[in-house]
Amino acid sequence: MSQRLLGEMKIHRRKVEIETRDGRKLAGILLEPQEPRLCVLISPGVAIPKEHYLLFARAGASRGATVLIFDYRAQGGSILGHPRDELADFDDWGRLDLVAATDYLDRLHPDLDMVNVGHSAGGWIAGLAPTIIVSLATVLSAPAGLTGVSSHYG
Repeated sequence: MSQRLLGEMKIHRRKVEIETRDGRKLAGILLEPQEPRLCVLISPGVAIPKEHYLLFARAGASRGATVLIFDYRAQGGSILGHPRDELADFDDWGRLDLVAATDYLDRLHPDLDMVNVGHSAGGWIAGLAPTIIVSLATVLSAPAGLTGVSSHYG
């Protein structure tokens, strides 16, 4: 476990393993302030590793949120074998992986409110979960294929 001092708040960062209902293990990173006031689950976009969200997660933790970032099955640190042999789909990510990550945070801090911050597909995968598992889902999306935009703006 490492500590980083951001402003006056110490942030504890550690790798975690999240077990899904079907026994799959997902790689995660948990960032926690000394006195958390909120839980934030960052649901990644497809094929974007959890480490991509570390600066955003640190910013949330420095403001009092326990933040969990994770890789879906068959993605990033959650790949078990050869990537071509990994089978997973959006249903697995919503019905199993996102639920497991939510359960992990809920067990850790059952008294705190939880927010899901989803990037791209991570924002709508929450709708595949069997129950409403988050109090708020925010979709952060960046459009692709912006060729020609520079001719309009500069």
